[in-house]
Amino acid sequence: MARQQGFTLIELVMVIIVLAIISVTAASRYASKSSFSTELMRDQAISIARQIQISAMQQQQLACATLTITESLFGCATQQNSTNYLTTVNDQVTITPNYFLGFNLLGQPFNQQGERQCMTGSGCEITFTANNNNQAKMCINQQGYIHTGACL
Repeated sequence: MARQQGFTLIELVMVIIVLAIISVTAASRYASKSSFSTELMRDQAISIARQIQISAMQQQQLACATLTITESLFGCATQQNSTNYLTTVNDQVTITPNYFLGFNLLGQPFNQQGERQCMTGSGCEITFTANNNNQAKMCINQQGYIHTGACL
């Protein structure tokens, strides 16, 4: 009796599973990076805002004490280096609204005129929006606590 040549059902199922795993991995690589850019940029912005806040609280003379938030820049506008500001030009992300915040010795935000910023409502809410309308929010509340999500 001659044995027929071919693949078993188990072999075919295993090949289909391996191809499915590879295709899902490859598809995620070709997906728009803007779906992750907003969360990544928000997390980097929180780190920069906390760095500027701590510098202002410690009254460091050479450190940047003002947090600049525009549509395409987040961080220190006066002393730009790779650790204290973000630009959104290459990431296709916009930031709203525009703020120029300083921090007092308690870490509370205030504006250029020395007035406490974010006194109305529950804080300064900053929104990062990608081209695909994916949004990530961060909040600087009246007490100076910087966190992810909307201001409640």
